[in-house]
Amino acid sequence: MTPDSTTRAVPITCLRKRYDRLGQTGVSTRERHNECTQLAREVTPLLDEFLDAVHDLESYDNRCEGFYPEEGRLDPKARKPDGGTGVVTDRLAAHHPVAVSKLVLYEFEYMHREVNPLRTTRGKFVDGTPATPTGKGGIDYVALLDGRSPTPILGEIKVGSDKDAYYAFVQLLTYLSELSSKAQITRANKFLFNSRLVDPVRFDLHIMLWNYNDRGQKGPIIDATCRLAATFKARLAAAVGASSTLGQVLCLRDPPGTFAGALDLVWSA
Repeated sequence: MTPDSTTRAVPITCLRKRYDRLGQTGVSTRERHNECTQLAREVTPLLDEFLDAVHDLESYDNRCEGFYPEEGRLDPKARKPDGGTGVVTDRLAAHHPVAVSKLVLYEFEYMHREVNPLRTTRGKFVDGTPATPTGKGGIDYVALLDGRSPTPILGEIKVGSDKDAYYAFVQLLTYLSELSSKAQITRANKFLFNSRLVDPVRFDLHIMLWNYNDRGQKGPIIDATCRLAATFKARLAAAVGASSTLGQVLCLRDPPGTFAGALDLVWSA
């Protein structure tokens, strides 16, 4: 695959199809809760989808192109102050670094918002839809945990009455699968992380609940997602060992009152 190809095919994996299905209007919170609970007991279907997705994405090589178009991105100042993810990322960007309570020395630097891992100029997904700047969705934020071996972070934000933690976890696994190949890590290192990553690269995943309404089914899903994340991580490590690109999975919340650069830890896996 070369940068000047007329049309470039971009894979759509079964994992991404799960992500798309879970986001459909007809899928209830109760259904997602039941699915999450079942997978926490038997994670093989989700694990197989992730491993297949990583394999499928090995053929995708767009390392010479960035994740944003040169023109046409919405100026953050032009966004409506609706309390959504844009406002949250603005607050993260205003603090250097952002700390996490209960995790010693876990302080990260917000770097970018709304990153589409599979953005491909003149590319099309295999179903014929365009792999445009927004394509089929994007990572709410990417960040970097500094240290001897800096850790890249993929973050998904759920605000107010947004969807649940399980949906966020599947989103993040989808994005992780789409950034796990050698070509994609090289691309991310160059265009997102200022060439600060070193091998082996493992991504931390953040599920961020901001001013989140966890009444009803959404509350129990938070704990069910913790169990699923821990089970998934253990089974993935057993399956691929040191080649795993999955680091820590954190569920975070904004603290009561005014945000001052520190997030509360709900759970880690």
